Amino acid sequence: MLKVQQPGNLTVNKLKPRFSGPYRLAKVHDNGVTYVVEKQAEDGSVLQKSVHYRQVKAFHEPPAYLREHPCFQSIPSCPVVPTDYDSDSDIMIAGPIFAGVLCFFLLKLEDGLVSSRQDAAEARQRDHGRSSRTAPQQGARSKTRQGSINTAARGPNHGRGRFGYHGHSQWNHRNVQNYNDYGAPSSHQNKRGHPRKRERQNNVKRGKGKQYNTAHNSKRNFPVGTTVATLADLDDLEPDDDYRDIPIEPTDNELLQVKAPFIRRNITKGAYRGVHHYLDVHFRLLREDFIRPLRNGIGQVKCGSKDVKDVRVYLKVKFQDAEVVNGHLVHLVKLNLPKNFKDESSKQLLFGNIMCFSADNFTSYFRATVASHDPDKLKKGLVGIKLLSVSKLDASLEYTAVESRTFFTPYNHVLRALQSKDKNTFPLVEHIVFAKKAVQPPQYVLNRANVHYDLRVVLQTNYMKARAEACNIFPMCDTTEPPNNCRDLQSIPIRNAEIEKWPTCSVLGLDPPQRQALHSALTKRLVVIQGPPGTGKTYLGLKIAQVLLHNSQAWSRKENEIRPLPWHQEDRLVETVDVDVTSPILVICQKNHALDQFLEGMLKFTRRVVRIGSRSNSEIIKRYQINQFVSSLKKQRQLPSTLRKASYEIRKRLNDAETEFSSQYAQLKKIEAQLQLEAQLPMRETMPTFEFIRTHEFIRTHEENIQRLRERTYEVKNSEYLYVARQADVVGLTTTGAAQFQDFIQELKPRIVIIEEAAEILEAHVVASLNANCEHLIMIGDHQQLKPSPAVHQLATDYGLDTSLFERMINNGVAYDTLQYQHRMRPEISSLLVPAIYPELEDHPSVQGRDHIRGVERSVFFVSHLEKEQEEGDDNNSHSNVHEAAFIMGLARYLVRQGYDPEQITVLTPYSGQFFLLRKEQRNYSPTCDNMCVSTVDNYQGEENDIILLSMVRSNDSGNIGFLKIANRVCVALSRAKLGLFIIGNMQQLCRSSALWRKIEEALKKIDGLGDALVLKCQSHPDRKVAVKTGEDFWTMSPECGCTRPWNADICICATWNADILATRNADIRTTGNADIRTTGNADILAPRNADILAPRNADILAPRNADILATRNADILATPNADIRATWDDDICICATWNDDNLRCAPRNADILATRKADIHATRNADFRATRNADIRATRNADIRATGHVKRVQQCQSPCSRKQKFKCTLF
Repeated sequence: MLKVQQPGNLTVNKLKPRFSGPYRLAKVHDNGVTYVVEKQAEDGSVLQKSVHYRQVKAFHEPPAYLREHPCFQSIPSCPVVPTDYDSDSDIMIAGPIFAGVLCFFLLKLEDGLVSSRQDAAEARQRDHGRSSRTAPQQGARSKTRQGSINTAARGPNHGRGRFGYHGHSQWNHRNVQNYNDYGAPSSHQNKRGHPRKRERQNNVKRGKGKQYNTAHNSKRNFPVGTTVATLADLDDLEPDDDYRDIPIEPTDNELLQVKAPFIRRNITKGAYRGVHHYLDVHFRLLREDFIRPLRNGIGQVKCGSKDVKDVRVYLKVKFQDAEVVNGHLVHLVKLNLPKNFKDESSKQLLFGNIMCFSADNFTSYFRATVASHDPDKLKKGLVGIKLLSVSKLDASLEYTAVESRTFFTPYNHVLRALQSKDKNTFPLVEHIVFAKKAVQPPQYVLNRANVHYDLRVVLQTNYMKARAEACNIFPMCDTTEPPNNCRDLQSIPIRNAEIEKWPTCSVLGLDPPQRQALHSALTKRLVVIQGPPGTGKTYLGLKIAQVLLHNSQAWSRKENEIRPLPWHQEDRLVETVDVDVTSPILVICQKNHALDQFLEGMLKFTRRVVRIGSRSNSEIIKRYQINQFVSSLKKQRQLPSTLRKASYEIRKRLNDAETEFSSQYAQLKKIEAQLQLEAQLPMRETMPTFEFIRTHEFIRTHEENIQRLRERTYEVKNSEYLYVARQADVVGLTTTGAAQFQDFIQELKPRIVIIEEAAEILEAHVVASLNANCEHLIMIGDHQQLKPSPAVHQLATDYGLDTSLFERMINNGVAYDTLQYQHRMRPEISSLLVPAIYPELEDHPSVQGRDHIRGVERSVFFVSHLEKEQEEGDDNNSHSNVHEAAFIMGLARYLVRQGYDPEQITVLTPYSGQFFLLRKEQRNYSPTCDNMCVSTVDNYQGEENDIILLSMVRSNDSGNIGFLKIANRVCVALSRAKLGLFIIGNMQQLCRSSALWRKIEEALKKIDGLGDALVLKCQSHPDRKVAVKTGEDFWTMSPECGCTRPWNADICICATWNADILATRNADIRTTGNADIRTTGNADILAPRNADILAPRNADILAPRNADILATRNADILATPNADIRATWDDDICICATWNDDNLRCAPRNADILATRKADIHATRNADFRATRNADIRATRNADIRATGHVKRVQQCQSPCSRKQKFKCTLF
């Protein structure tokens, strides 16, 4: 193996390369071959990164014309070695390079390698799969090569590389260079070369431009001697092929890196040259976002890498059988799945995902898609696949299979929708493509002379208006308008409407920014509404939809309809008339949960809602799925007769064809087995061969017939959907569904499209969802929260793929409305966002004065620790932190014991690895925390809850915090809580790596919300406080989440959730005023002032000795008004506030508890407690309880309850 010792440094310049102030050097990555050194400023920001090599292997296998040379064959082989890449810190570690000794050797052999330069160019083109090109004449250069990549000036006829991708550029043995992070040559490289190259280098020196890496490999490998053009140069080039002719699935050349793809940057600010240019850019970027991880993963497998993160690898895969599923030939393969594989939580082997199979380490391979996802078969390791490429399949071999981690189905639908777009009917082209700033009213408004809207649907009731004025909820608005002024709202002009003439905020029930946004939504064809967290984006979106539906006559569509004339008009039989056809409003969301939530809000003002897609998790919305409507109409025979007949006939033919196809395939398998057997004999007959070929042709014919029938079935299905959807007011679907049912949407012709959370949707997904009839686009979102998430980080940062259409419109100066007042978070929570993320966000008066979280000293607190994280070794490739998981679930249990419902608490984490760990830990706290929501931050976008428990996870020696330094994700994580926010993480590491977290730290210190321990306090004993740092502390310091301190008496009644004397959920035991409850013996019974003793709905109240008294809602013994619960025990009656006592008594509201051994205790709400054993104990609500006579001393409990004691607490 050829090795090169210390070939030098690879300098990675970032941010301020000429910074001369104080700095420190820190080694942030060392993998044994290379190590990275960061130059950091005092504030922790990275000024410069450099990569140093320890011992490097050869970089790239030379091309054929070098390998075939006799002199070169004497050198040991140099396999390709994968590079290392830290995806979190985005540090490029340039892997083994072909330099040093090998370069010197090649320079000596240059003249003897090939006979002529022309032959060398042709040989190189054949080696890289390129077609031969005629070399330009001396002194001239090709017109199409401007800005492209050359390999230095070696003569006019010397071949040149195209775009400088990894493994595809041509070799230059005179100019060995190193490259920085963007692909620019380092300072010590050879400056000779083409004049265009020298010009670009000089521009970089003068600061006029920056050279970027155009390699489509997230590892950022650069072959030796390659000069990389700037991305701006590539933006000006035109592709050789049309994007409409590119196959959606990756080709063999693309995955084996024979031919490099051509991509250009998304123009995040500015106009495109035309619709074709716009669609071409987004199609190629989105397609590369799927293909590149698969390409990289196959390369890693070929190199024998043990740490393959881009794909899932399955070894020793065997083909077992085949079957026909939905008219397709599906092969069953046996996979070695991991032991911890769980189908319900895993993203592996999803239906429609792409897999590649190879029996020779991916020298050759064939592609397939997952066609059968049967949970029962998956438990046995069996999965069905459908082959995409024709290949010779040998079932006797063992294969290596790789599966893309990037789910293929959404890419497939969106890419096909982009290819089908017509540039002549592209919607809103003046804004989306040509970045026009001025926005006109919708076309349906311009087509009518006078358009007036009735806004009475947004009026608040008199009660709500009076309450708002009394509470001064809208102090910024004019509340002097008469409450019943409805005449002015009945006819509001839309065309050329001025906001000053609109109703005031108090009348509309909106704050001023919401009122302005509503005005824009009704008067402009392209609407962009940006709203920080809690500002009412969804609420406003529902109001907009409600107004539009109420005024649907303004945007109804005119269509020609042929109607028969009366029989007495003999001149003609029919006439053509114009009728108003109201198409539904199209609601599009990226996630199923967000779509369900928005549609549920619409059900409050219309029941004509249809949801397309079967992934709804809402029991309410499931009844409104279009499949349910179609099935119901079929049962009622209300579908048109032509549709019923066509559907029946096609399905019958399809079933018959599939049955015959299956039988013929079974016959084919028998013939194949017979041919394999006869091939081993000395002589065999040829008749089975002819039978084999004839059967093959028969099956191929049936496959074509089945495909045609399926296409016809799809057309009939669309017709059924259209019949239902045209009668609806609202049609909702996800972006993937909108792309999948593109033909259906084109026929539906919706004029108005509302996109919720538009800022986190890829622009290609939004454009694929729009139809040619769209005249009014309303986008609601916040680009300062979550952004689109491409699979390839480099495509997001260098190519702008993470810029949504929502954000791009704002960048291009299109007028947008910003909501300003947040109605969700208490001021202490919003202070973490203002001014760190939202400088202008203000608190609405309604969030002031909210109750503090019970049982804790602070309602907003960050618990900082130094416990290290764990790297996930399973399929998740994520991070987890056991210490944080234990603390979070301990705190969750404690809060539930303080009286909060589990539904009021949500546990969030940024990492999927921590999510699965928290779900596992949650099962240990069953049933207390069963109904508590545990989610990742990304999946909780747009949601809120009373209490949020946030686990930050990251804590390591390298100081890497991953995407916690991204403001968008931090914003979402910190803005979900309404009443309480509790965070646990390593604040020191967060502050060292991010300036944003330093601002958040300052905000936390101002509210005294930062420390290494969370302080708990008893509700009954305010002076009793306990500091907890770990999850175990909740068990040791507050074992049953209550008070362990007695009240200075033999008998202690503690009014906390751990009290032994509990009342059912609707029962209150109160002592009012300053009254004391005293016994005159040797014990005092003290009750706090106005204390409430409450018990949860299903709590069990047990008397452990000889009798159980259960007073739960659905228990066997139900304590209802005027009911008697009798218990007999053999000992003295003990009233004790601990779970250790032998006797426990429950006093539910209006219930009588009678003890039959020498004493009866009757308890009613305002009644007396009487004991008949030589003493009377009388108690009234506001009186004293006095005991006279022979009262026995009640035993005092000495120790609090523990989980390990004999009688376990079954309160929850």
